[in-house]
Amino acid sequence: MEKDIYNNEERPERVVLVGIDRDDIALSCDECLDELEELAKTAGAEVVGRLIQKRDSNSRSMYLGSG
Repeated sequence: MEKDIYNNEERPERVVLVGIDRDDIALSCDECLDELEELAKTAGAEVVGRLIQKRDSNSRSMYLGSG
């Protein structure tokens, strides 16, 4: 939790869910992100968005974060 600088109230961490939709994977990306969203909510996070990209394969150039 982070503190709101204007009123010092704690507010939930805000997250954006990101997924890759590939034809060679049996589970749909939406199903996976639905489960991830439930886990994030259970952990106290507020899900503020979802991004899905259609790709033929994974690419290291598309990863988020430092790795």
